[in-house]
Amino acid sequence: MKAWLKKNKISLLILALLTGIAVASVIFFPSTRTANISLPTNAGTETTQDALESYRERRDLERKNDRASLEKLLARTDIDTQTLDDAAKALARLVQWNEEELALEGALTKSRLSPCIAVRSEGMVTVVTEKESLSEGESALLLTLCETHCGVAPSGVKVLCAEKSDT
Repeated sequence: MKAWLKKNKISLLILALLTGIAVASVIFFPSTRTANISLPTNAGTETTQDALESYRERRDLERKNDRASLEKLLARTDIDTQTLDDAAKALARLVQWNEEELALEGALTKSRLSPCIAVRSEGMVTVVTEKESLSEGESALLLTLCETHCGVAPSGVKVLCAEKSDT
């Protein structure tokens, strides 16, 4: 058992990293299809759009850190081929998800469903929008854009609408 753990140490670390990302996405995005959420604000001075932008920056920083970790792992020469292949696939998936998020956010902006944030994960995409609610037409457009830009079926799309505060 100890030898197996030692041999598969890097694979287990990659698995732990990806599991952490998946768990974080589940924690931050409830399983309901459409929900109202309150975005955190700083002393009532930060607007919803600022909160969305702040979250986008955190998401991008986390993705950048994940990429750097995987690239560092790929640069190592003391790792077995299977681990390197797994790391390369994980890196390619991160890059693809980032491109899909940017494409979807751009399409949503052109469609006037913005400001919003798209977060892509395995088999799903979560869209957080500043709007209090979406009309049927907006919902249909959003689902179509998610399928077009991310390849995610409507059943894998979560939409979170931000609540407006009365302050």
